[in-house]
Amino acid sequence: AYAKSTTFVMPDKDVTVSAVFEEKRTEAATFYVDSENGDDSADGRTPETAWKTLAKLNDTELIGGDRILLKAGSVFEDQALSIKGGGTAENPIIIDMYDGEVVGAEAGERPHIKGNGKNSFEYQGNQISYGLHIKNASHVRVNNLEISNQGDTRKLSVGVCVEAAGCGVMQGVYIDSVYIHDVNGTYEEKTLPNGGLYYVVSDHSNNTRFDDIRVVNSIVKRVSRTGISVGMTSSTDLWDGHGGNIPQEVLDAYGHTNVLIRNNYVEESGGDAIVPMFSIKPLIEYNISNGASQNTKHTSMYNAGIWPWAVRMLYSSTTSATERSSTATDRLMTATGAAERSISTTTAMTMRADLS
Repeated sequence: AYAKSTTFVMPDKDVTVSAVFEEKRTEAATFYVDSENGDDSADGRTPETAWKTLAKLNDTELIGGDRILLKAGSVFEDQALSIKGGGTAENPIIIDMYDGEVVGAEAGERPHIKGNGKNSFEYQGNQISYGLHIKNASHVRVNNLEISNQGDTRKLSVGVCVEAAGCGVMQGVYIDSVYIHDVNGTYEEKTLPNGGLYYVVSDHSNNTRFDDIRVVNSIVKRVSRTGISVGMTSSTDLWDGHGGNIPQEVLDAYGHTNVLIRNNYVEESGGDAIVPMFSIKPLIEYNISNGASQNTKHTSMYNAGIWPWAVRMLYSSTTSATERSSTATDRLMTATGAAERSISTTTAMTMRADLS
């Protein structure tokens, strides 16, 4: 047990000390949230006693094997989800949707976390508006959510941010079949979380980096600035000034490993669509960028459908979007009613990258 809160009263002579102790959970649990029929005064442990808002989850320390299940079709207006704790490789934390006893894609319409620019976290002295924030939590699986974050004005904003800060190796955070859209971040900032989906290292002490990262089967639409960015790190200065020959000790300490970005569709990103960074042998394949660089045309900034940064290409191949779209993204586009959309400005790329 540990002291959750303490109160000290110090009169002239006597001292009164009171403490409230709370047992740490050792057994995994399932937490249900239903925006329409839930009740935050309930225990949240069954569909019938589901919570109503995400606030209860944000106050919960999660452990390996926990499940967060959001009711299919729920809309969490002006809310955001922040994950505390962490899972294990054998018992990850699962975030998914449900309807009754059905869990996963078969449950129906994705639950929608609709941030509306109302929530923020601090990042290197900046306030970042967000929809989902996973910080220093390994082995988390995020499936079948819809996330938007359209504020009243443009500011640093992100749909999903996975952040590692001085925690060593952060592992096993997977984003699968998530629909991120309408995030009105700033036009030009790309090194801070500002766009659809970001994996970032804000503090590289303790050799902090990512391992076993997957962004798969997801859709990102109408976000500023970047669609999907994986790997920005505060260790950038250690990578610079070597004429392209990065020291092995830097790669070993700070290079992200086992990064997979597969079968994603990015439409109308403000700047770049997909940016893998500071990674060793990332695999990026069967992704589609449709209409990148939507709102940086008035600047001198350059953008790309896929732009590897601080990685060295070993080989790459490209195919047309029409060839790939039928096999790689039909299921994703059908889910958003876009299966018949004409893709005339898209490039799909399969890429393997290496560092030396």
